[in-house]
Order: sequence, then structure tokens, then C-alpha cells
Amino acid sequence: MSADLVTPPGRQGPGHVAPRLVEALDLAVAKRAAGLLPGDRPAAGAGAGTELAQIRPYQVGDDVRQLDPAAFARTGEPHVRLQVPERVLTTWLVVDQSPSMAFGSADRLKSDVAEGVVEVLGRLAVRRGGRIGLVACGAPGARA
Repeated sequence: MSADLVTPPGRQGPGHVAPRLVEALDLAVAKRAAGLLPGDRPAAGAGAGTELAQIRPYQVGDDVRQLDPAAFARTGEPHVRLQVPERVLTTWLVVDQSPSMAFGSADRLKSDVAEGVVEVLGRLAVRRGGRIGLVACGAPGARA
């Protein structure tokens, strides 16, 4: 899994993560969070989406792009289609880059393990159509 990443000289890197392990983790996460995946997470109110919330008579100020020609043909009055908006699940990953992450065993540093965790979680989030954000805290030279 980590073969496509470039590890800086002098570092072990996150190590090999078996794709089978990631697939199993992906299935477990998908089952556990089935109601929170993109398209399955309705937002409050009406807006852009694919699932129909309601068709109601047109009111002044409604978006004319939402007019429903089929409802107009049936009733003879303009109607608008309102959809249930969908949210894309955004996963934020926060990584500690402070000097304390340079500690570890002879085999791996804490920063190497964190890199592997971020890689796996990022792939899981993107595989389900979500977005990821990465925040690195405590980088050398950074000041609060």
C-alpha cells in the first residue's frame, strides 16, 4: 500500500500495509457508518440533491430553474420541485509534527506510524466519495 509513497532518506516510513487489511477495514467502516456516507446523509432544509422532497405550488421568489413542467401540465398551475440536499462527508485528519513525534522504537518512529494511519484513513474516506482535509500541527519553525 505504501509502495507509491516516497520515504525521506534516513526514515523507515509507515511500513507495508496489506491491501487485504485495508479492504476489511473499509467494509467494517462502511457498515458501521452506512448512514453517514455521501448521498445517505440528508441536510436540513431543501436544496440541490437527487431525492425529491416535495412538489409545491410556485411562490414569488422561488427559483424558476426548479419549475416542474410535468406538474404544470397536470394541474395547469406552475409548481416547483424541492430536493433533499445531500452532504459530502468531510474527514479532517490532524497530524502532530512536533519534535515529540521523533520518538519510537528501533523499527519505527511515532511520526512513521502517524503517516501510515493518515494514509489508510485518507484512502478510506476518498474511496467512499468523501473529501479529506489535512492539518499538520507543531511543524518545526511554526509559532503559535
